[in-house]
Amino acid sequence: EPRFRDWYYARIIYKSLPALVEANGLGTVDLFCHLLDDAARLSFREEEKGDEDYFYIRQPAIELGTGRDDVPSVLLCATREAAVKVISADPAKFDAVMQMFQRHKWASFRRLELHISRVFLKLKQGLLVADSFFWAPEILDRPSLRHEAVLLLKESFSQLGKATQQN
Repeated sequence: EPRFRDWYYARIIYKSLPALVEANGLGTVDLFCHLLDDAARLSFREEEKGDEDYFYIRQPAIELGTGRDDVPSVLLCATREAAVKVISADPAKFDAVMQMFQRHKWASFRRLELHISRVFLKLKQGLLVADSFFWAPEILDRPSLRHEAVLLLKESFSQLGKATQQN
């Protein structure tokens, strides 16, 4: 039995997020990464293998706020918001945030990498992440990553390396 209904859980997170980021920026991103990882792991059947968490069905566009009060969408959006706030305040933390995302296996963390790279495409690191993702264009074949990948590709294509563009 949960202690809070999903709606209250969402309200608590969104009300506390700015103060948490201000008090401990990277720690807040890490906290929400672990909560999102737990949500993915707990919704996963043991017989299933791989990294697909299917959260893209609930939250098809990561850049939009959550229209639902389901916990995975709330956590995904909170992780996104925390990462954007931390990097906006200190662009030097871009790599640290990306490393946090890369420590988790689920597709939602690849979506976050793609989204954050697009938001901070003007940073050299954002473009490097985009280039590395599109070096293997199979990313566009994954339904869970397609939306964020297409948005990033549209915005970054002219800046990608020639070899990556030809892939």
